[in-house]
Amino acid sequence: MFRKRQWIGAIFSIILFTIAHAPKDLMDYIIYGIWVVIYSIIYYKAQSLEIPIIIHSMNNLLVCL
Repeated sequence: MFRKRQWIGAIFSIILFTIAHAPKDLMDYIIYGIWVVIYSIIYYKAQSLEIPIIIHSMNNLLVCL
């Protein structure tokens, strides 16, 4: 969707990911924002959506345990 301007896609992802996690305060926005930047970099390097999804799932699993 944003092949020519991947940075726009990354910003769009940051906004959507953060809002989807329903942050309660500024610190939540920062935490979720940092994670989505990490996921975006991993996606960009690997050119695969599955890897950031797996890492996110593992992170959620650790939090639940």
